[in-house]
Amino acid sequence: MHALLEKLKMSPEKLKVLGAHIALSLIIFLVLFSFIKVYWFPSNLIEIDGGCTVIKLITGINVILGPLLTLFFIHPERGSFKLDLAFIVSVQFIALFVGMWMVADQRVSVVVFSGEQFYSISNGTLADASKILLDKNKEILDYKSDSHDVLNMAFVKSIGDGKNREDIFNGYPELPVRPDLFLSLEDNWAEVQKHQITDEKQLKVTKSHALMSGTELYDASLEIYNIKGRYQNAFILFDGKTKRMLSIVLDK
Repeated sequence: MHALLEKLKMSPEKLKVLGAHIALSLIIFLVLFSFIKVYWFPSNLIEIDGGCTVIKLITGINVILGPLLTLFFIHPERGSFKLDLAFIVSVQFIALFVGMWMVADQRVSVVVFSGEQFYSISNGTLADASKILLDKNKEILDYKSDSHDVLNMAFVKSIGDGKNREDIFNGYPELPVRPDLFLSLEDNWAEVQKHQITDEKQLKVTKSHALMSGTELYDASLEIYNIKGRYQNAFILFDGKTKRMLSIVLDK
């Protein structure tokens, strides 16, 4: 117990090092969080697709682990101070790199319309599906569109329940994760529009939530659809004229 208290003894020099480490860790976290939120989990995808879990991981590594190691093991009066600090920073950055790699694997790679709703598909899930299809000599189609700023969007045409069950039985991925069947969302928008939400009560609630989150809505062209995330369902809002996604609103 005495040894532990000695390790925690806070000299002015140690307080400066710890404060600088915490401040730098917070800055790095905020930069990474902004990047993840804007480019990898835009809108509310961070809530419906597991982004909150990976953010907790990054927080634990960058804001808690590094400063804790500094608190227990850094003593500026020691001759090995610089070496100790370099070791802790190295451990923190290695852990942070692994954490970001995990986030990159789980980030949303494409939003796919299949059947009657949209699905968010992670980078890792899409990569695994693509490998299966390539092993079966299937061609991965180019589905990317310039109409969407951050997210890739795709459309999957129905192949019939019987054929779909047969393909799954033969080891193929499920339809929303079939990049060999991905088509342009814009070119198939008329089919997508058949499945927009028309219930007046639901439309009113969804619009209210969207406005509260700061989303600009254009009533004349607003279209609302269901979207299924890995962890939660939600509503995805589009401008029907431009076919551009406006927002994702949680199903509260």
